[in-house]
Amino acid sequence: IIVRNSIILMDLLQELEASGRGVPIVGISRLQDPRALAELMRLGIRDCVAAPLNRIKFHEAIHRVVYQFKESIQQLPPEPMACFLPSRGGSGTSTLACNISYAMSVLPGAEVLLADLDLPAGLSRFLFKLTPSSSLGELMESGHSLDERNWRQWVVPAGKLHVIHGGRMNPRLPFTPHQMRQLLEFVVSRYTAICADLTGGMETFAMELMRRSRRILLVSTTEAPSIALA
Repeated sequence: IIVRNSIILMDLLQELEASGRGVPIVGISRLQDPRALAELMRLGIRDCVAAPLNRIKFHEAIHRVVYQFKESIQQLPPEPMACFLPSRGGSGTSTLACNISYAMSVLPGAEVLLADLDLPAGLSRFLFKLTPSSSLGELMESGHSLDERNWRQWVVPAGKLHVIHGGRMNPRLPFTPHQMRQLLEFVVSRYTAICADLTGGMETFAMELMRRSRRILLVSTTEAPSIALA
């Protein structure tokens, strides 16, 4: 697409960026001003080639964009999971995770699991008035392998939403990344969406969950310390 008007160009780039499709764009420009090039990059241009056009540099730019696009596809985690991460305590992350997961669960055909892993301040038991007989911590400590029979023992329904609670604030055995991988392998075929409420403490198991999630929702308040930590 050839665009000679800068205002039209900016509108076009903003529309493409807002579409959320990640359209890779290579710009060809006579501009040499680094600030102007930085603005074009900010608006969504992935690479820029100086005019008059040099065939070798143009091919290199195309190859870079194609490589980045292939890499982004390969890195997309298979698990349909979103992690809710607070910038600091008291930012309302647990409330948000509970409300969003419950709203998702009432959609047609949805099977949603809320994993409440905010051990110090998780609100799922309070908001949904749950009295879980067992917790994820107890499941991990028991050493039992997950199957359909014992899964019903650990998970608690809140309407159509399924909730599993982390357990004690200080579990005897801390969760490990390996345990989180096992949990995901079991639940990923049983739920269309998984929401994980995290503490923000950057535990190793939380890092594993975030690495395997499609979305990380970082929740912040408008207070300066919360924004700085975010």
